[in-house]
Amino acid sequence: PSATGSQTYNIAVFTDATDPLFTERPQVQEITNTSAVIVWESNEETTAKVGFGPETVNPPTSAVVILATAARTDTVEVNTAGTAGRVVLTPLAGSTAYSATVVIIDGAGNQTVSDPVVWATLANPDTEAPVLEVLPVLVGRNQTTLTFKWTANEAAKAFLEGQDALRAD
Repeated sequence: PSATGSQTYNIAVFTDATDPLFTERPQVQEITNTSAVIVWESNEETTAKVGFGPETVNPPTSAVVILATAARTDTVEVNTAGTAGRVVLTPLAGSTAYSATVVIIDGAGNQTVSDPVVWATLANPDTEAPVLEVLPVLVGRNQTTLTFKWTANEAAKAFLEGQDALRAD
């Protein structure tokens, strides 16, 4: 005897249409004169794009504009492991204001754009010695104190050395 028959199965296919969320908005940390670190967290595993560049008088307010403006902005793609994201931005110029926007993208291609974060890099270290513009001149004297005056090209600490330099006849 042969048996024939059929069964019908209903299969529901669900598409992820939910944008990922920032559980911790992007923050700037570890700022130096040449680099900065941007960190964030999301509610699901994501990849990210970070658009950044020098802050201008009229910075773009849209991350899409920031990411598309290659002339003033760099874009870094970040493959995050899990829900935490971290990117080191370098090389940056010292004493410069920057802005960055993070776009997180889930496995289905849904994305969320952060508000821009703005920071300023630290000043470059002063690597040049001060220069005396006016040599030290004795301007005052009493039994215990000699007062000298001089001018340098920048604020600096000064020391007079040698007993011959301080000998009062």
